[in-house]
Amino acid sequence: MKTRSVAEMLKNFVPMLCLLVLVMLSSVALPDETKWISIGSLHSWYSSAGCEREIGRTLREFDQQDGLRWPAQFNLQDCEVAKALWIGTTNYTDPIVNQTYEHKVVHIGPRGLDEVSEFMPVEFKLFAKFQHPTVVVDGLLASHTVYEDLVDELDETMKADRILYNVVNTSVGITMTRRIYAFSQQYNDNYFIHECIFKNTGIYDKAGNKHNQTLTGVIMFFQFRLAPCREPGIGGLYYLPQSAS
Repeated sequence: MKTRSVAEMLKNFVPMLCLLVLVMLSSVALPDETKWISIGSLHSWYSSAGCEREIGRTLREFDQQDGLRWPAQFNLQDCEVAKALWIGTTNYTDPIVNQTYEHKVVHIGPRGLDEVSEFMPVEFKLFAKFQHPTVVVDGLLASHTVYEDLVDELDETMKADRILYNVVNTSVGITMTRRIYAFSQQYNDNYFIHECIFKNTGIYDKAGNKHNQTLTGVIMFFQFRLAPCREPGIGGLYYLPQSAS
């Protein structure tokens, strides 16, 4: 009986293992891009996909409560669990499969995200009226703004201190333009203003192809799931069970 050496077996095994690893990596869903608004006493993160799903920033169950931190100068004050945005329309002729659906819905959240064929980010920028101050203690940068307040462009003519600008196409041909305004003034630093504009552009895929169709029965459904602050529950001090979030 002919036997093979360990070296011969490894020679055949290693390429197969590498192929398996590549297949596994290709099937992993990469996270969407995220940015923080953290110029005042209220801090929260936002997604390039147009809505902030559960554990969408870190993809860790430990971070089930993540975002909407107030007062943010204290640790573990997160009150956001999950958000969702569903857009539905009737009698939609889908150019992707060349079929008419009585109802079609595209969605992001509370957990799901498909940036290839449902909500497709186009633009995602943080505009600032001014740069945040540099805080140095013992020669080291010592402020959350170092890694959270990451400004893309300055515009001194803005009325708000920060504007997060987000454009997303959807596979029902509706393009959402979202602006989120924030202020640092002491009497106006604990809220955000959200502006969402929905337009039937007909763009239905990542390539920018258009399908001209008058949409009927359009509904935008927003969902917000909030909870008591993170500190006493999961991801905090664990005084309360996970059901508290």
